[in-house]
Amino acid sequence: QQKLVRSVVVGNGNSYSLSADDWQEDKLTWQGAIVMNGRSSPLKEEIVKDSPDRFTATYFVPGQDGDWQPVVNESCDRLINTP
Repeated sequence: QQKLVRSVVVGNGNSYSLSADDWQEDKLTWQGAIVMNGRSSPLKEEIVKDSPDRFTATYFVPGQDGDWQPVVNESCDRLINTP
């Protein structure tokens, strides 16, 4: 089984580093940390293949109770152009 690794640095200086254990059915779960203003916090992202032409991505951070709370939800749709 392969291990996926992802590191991103954005223009404002924030960065995140995540890893995943490959797709499980139609879901890929990344876990790691985000660094904002020099402070590191846990971060999780779930990417779900909803259909052959759509996926959604949800980012989570730990809530006060320790459970993962969604903070950002994105989707991507494949547009098929027909003549």
